[in-house]
Amino acid sequence: MIVLHRFHTRSSRLRMPARNRAGAAALGLAAALSLLPAPPVRAEVAIRVGSELDYPPFALVAPDGRPEGFSVELFRAVAAVMNLDVSFRVGPWAEILTDLREGRLDALPFVGICPERAEYLDFSVPFITSHGAVFVRAEAADVATETDLGALQIAVMRDDIAHEYARRQAWAHGLVAAPSLEEAFRRLAAGEVDAVVAPRLQGMLVLEQLGRQAGDIVPASLSLDGFALRYAFAVRKGNDALLARLNGGLAIVMADGTFAALYERWLPSPANGGIPPETVLKIVAAGLLAFLLIASLMYWRQRRLAAVATARGTELETQTDQLRRLAARLEEEHQETERERTRAEEASAEAQALLQVIPDLMFRHDAEGRFVDCYDPGGAAFVSREQLLGRRIEEVLPAPAAAVSAAALRRARVTGAVQTVEYALPVPAGRDGTAERTYEAKVAPMPDGGALSIVRDVSEARAREARLVRAAQVVAAASAAKTRFLATMSHELRTPLNAIIGFSEILTEELFGPLGSERYRGYARDIHNSGRSLLTLINDVLDITKIEAGKLTLKEEPVDLKALVEHKACMLRAMATVNGTVIRLDLPAGPVAILADDVQVQRMALNLLANAVKFTQNGTVTVSLDDRTDAVRLTVADTGVGMSRDQLAHLGEPFYQAHSDVAKPGNGTGLGVALVKEMIALHGGELHFESEPGRGTTVHLIFPPERRIVPPGGQEQHTPKSVAM
Repeated sequence: MIVLHRFHTRSSRLRMPARNRAGAAALGLAAALSLLPAPPVRAEVAIRVGSELDYPPFALVAPDGRPEGFSVELFRAVAAVMNLDVSFRVGPWAEILTDLREGRLDALPFVGICPERAEYLDFSVPFITSHGAVFVRAEAADVATETDLGALQIAVMRDDIAHEYARRQAWAHGLVAAPSLEEAFRRLAAGEVDAVVAPRLQGMLVLEQLGRQAGDIVPASLSLDGFALRYAFAVRKGNDALLARLNGGLAIVMADGTFAALYERWLPSPANGGIPPETVLKIVAAGLLAFLLIASLMYWRQRRLAAVATARGTELETQTDQLRRLAARLEEEHQETERERTRAEEASAEAQALLQVIPDLMFRHDAEGRFVDCYDPGGAAFVSREQLLGRRIEEVLPAPAAAVSAAALRRARVTGAVQTVEYALPVPAGRDGTAERTYEAKVAPMPDGGALSIVRDVSEARAREARLVRAAQVVAAASAAKTRFLATMSHELRTPLNAIIGFSEILTEELFGPLGSERYRGYARDIHNSGRSLLTLINDVLDITKIEAGKLTLKEEPVDLKALVEHKACMLRAMATVNGTVIRLDLPAGPVAILADDVQVQRMALNLLANAVKFTQNGTVTVSLDDRTDAVRLTVADTGVGMSRDQLAHLGEPFYQAHSDVAKPGNGTGLGVALVKEMIALHGGELHFESEPGRGTTVHLIFPPERRIVPPGGQEQHTPKSVAM
């Protein structure tokens, strides 16, 4: 299948009667050409164009050796109207394609468009579209699907568009590249291959040319869906000026009928057995059209010659202006060179000044590791410059240090990166004595294959680091011992405390009979309350030791935060009444569920509420829950004593008490906030304090979005419910 790309005016003419069609075409085109303004004339441009040896009817070689064919003649016509001086060079397709890619040619007249070629070529507007086909011998099994191609030896023309297409297919392993399309069909006729993949039109024309030599080769029934080929002129990637001229010329030859004439000459339709009157009329109209066209072109040519003179004068003026700009640019570049030289001299002076204040040793090595320069401001090398220059590292340093340094030089040269190494050297110390010193060397590669080494004595630094490591080990051991002691003591104290609490509770409840005096019941309650307080302290200490040891973990389960807050507020009602404080709850109407450790959440909520009630006298504690955003926020705000910035900075440190003077004896240990801080961190949340002395404190306990549990259906109740307790 082949498709001709033409202007829509041609297709619209086909609907007119034959006589009117021919006359209208001639007169319309002549009128259009006569009204065209003279285009700007450009001086002739010489270009080199390649043509294939044998690709009929698009490119072939005449008996006199002159290239011809549809695409060759079309390119000549475009070159003529665009004032291009074309020289053709004939060669095999693979050779001329390589020459275009590498710049030995400027254009090719007939190139199939494909993504691989678009990487190094630019294409004109396509003027031919052809579809691919599979050719087989008639006696062979028919090829119905592309899967059938997997078992065949398939010939293609080397580097042709069919070759580019076939390389991308699953059956590409059976490809055989032939130097020409004719040779591919000869191999198929001889039985050397099983099939040929080629554009259908070119394949049919080659078969017609071969005649009996082609045997019984026929197109297969398989349709190659992805093998739709568009052909165009091609230039090297980025040659926009030449591509613009070729596109402009194509537009002209399509409009003036040249393209249609070449198409009819090289790609004729089958004969119909005679010349009807309509055809004769078309020929007469074509003659009239040619006459009018020649007259218009002669007028156009005359105007172009006048425009050439004007253009050349303008070109001289442009060149003069370009020379002026070039002279100005050269002057700017000269001034910039002077500035660069000045900057280089300043940089050299800065480098020399820098060398004077750097206490380190500097050595310059050649590619073989010899010392070629040395900078030793304080005599730290313990050898003279003359003893170093020209000698290799192995000749100067002891074997272990030399091996380390030589290896660093090699790595720097291979990787191109700075290498850092350390080594120990015995150096003179005292009278006839030596001491071992540690040196650090940074080795930077140089462009000539050598290296620059900067060497520093790091003995004192390494000694300090060793002392710090030993001190850290001592501190870690002491901390571990403290943790073990606290854990052991806490466990040892809990056993007798549980007994004290249990027996005092029995006495308080008078389970085995009345105690008699009311004082006994009061003493029993005091013992019970003190035991509870001491057990709480011990539990806090145990949790702190677990946190420090990294052993406090989460037992996650769904927790109704709203119900939990209401329960803790009820527990603290008696304490609030004693302080004259009102607890106000501002909670959603429905449950607020989170995935968390229930025990830890209870302790966090109780600690925050208890602190607020404890430090608020005759005031208000407001507890609110906000689950309207992704995160869940528990806020406790009081109107109590408040805290200063310094107190806020230390809040959360174990055993720190911001108001030890306000709280009653035994009512706090300074561990509550520290535990809340660590527990909310385990949940991935945050704890924030806002406070001002005398105006109260606001605490925000924030659980992250991933802890939130959305009720079934995704609908939540946000209607607030306020309760004063």
